[in-house]
Amino acid sequence: MSDFSDSDSDYPAQVFPVPKSDTDNPPDPQRALTSPEGYIQFVRHEAESYPDVFYAPPPANENECNAVSVPEKVSHSHTYSTEQENRWLNFFTESVEEYQFCKSVLLEDCAKKERLTSQQLTNSALFDGVPSLSWITMRSRVELDSILELLASQCTRKRWKRSMVCFTW
Repeated sequence: MSDFSDSDSDYPAQVFPVPKSDTDNPPDPQRALTSPEGYIQFVRHEAESYPDVFYAPPPANENECNAVSVPEKVSHSHTYSTEQENRWLNFFTESVEEYQFCKSVLLEDCAKKERLTSQQLTNSALFDGVPSLSWITMRSRVELDSILELLASQCTRKRWKRSMVCFTW
């Protein structure tokens, strides 16, 4: 490599064949778009305002270099680990089995669910016994909403009847 005899400040002048711009008065960006010389002056001014981007970093010393010597006749063959392939295959198989198990449980639960008829949903005998958690989990969201509405209406009716009895003369 050859050493540069010119100073770094001459470098932008070699790249851009335009008179050097005054750094105190930056060029107008609107005027820079009207002529090639104005544009080059604007670009030069921007380059001078960011010298770290414009100039290359100093070269590294030989001691700091991280170069690795490699013999000329080295072939890079892509070898795959059979252990890694087996782990991936086992992981995939376990994931598929888990998915199939969850799917079968969900489908089985859907098949077991007995739907309540509209007559059962409007019958107050539905609340005679305490429902179990398994009975509740077998209900759909629509059925649970209907049951809650029926329960609320039954409670309201009982309360109204009691209050009417208390206030009768």
